[in-house]
Amino acid sequence: MKMALERDVRLVRCEDGQLEIAMEASAPKTLVHDLQRKLTAWTGKRWIVVVSKEQGAPTMRAQAEAKQAEIELGVQSDPLVQAVLSRFPGAKIVGVTQNAPEAVPDAPTDEIED
Repeated sequence: MKMALERDVRLVRCEDGQLEIAMEASAPKTLVHDLQRKLTAWTGKRWIVVVSKEQGAPTMRAQAEAKQAEIELGVQSDPLVQAVLSRFPGAKIVGVTQNAPEAVPDAPTDEIED
């Protein structure tokens, strides 16, 4: 279900108990029924899933790919990266990963006693 939602579903509208989606041609034919049944099971409420004629938002996968392309373009325009690429003719960026932000340690909680 997760893969189908990421790859085949474009969100049009979501309201309490009703989900309106547009679907890619690659979507399984049972997706709407399966999604409606699972939403009802997960939330304990009745859900209606409607296929819209509207375009809807890009799929989650398309959004993730666009974000990754934007990150790679930003990295490629960095002066340090450009310097490295010019130093090694033919080299190219094949992937960019981001490190998770480091956790900030909790501030000490010294209590003042009277």
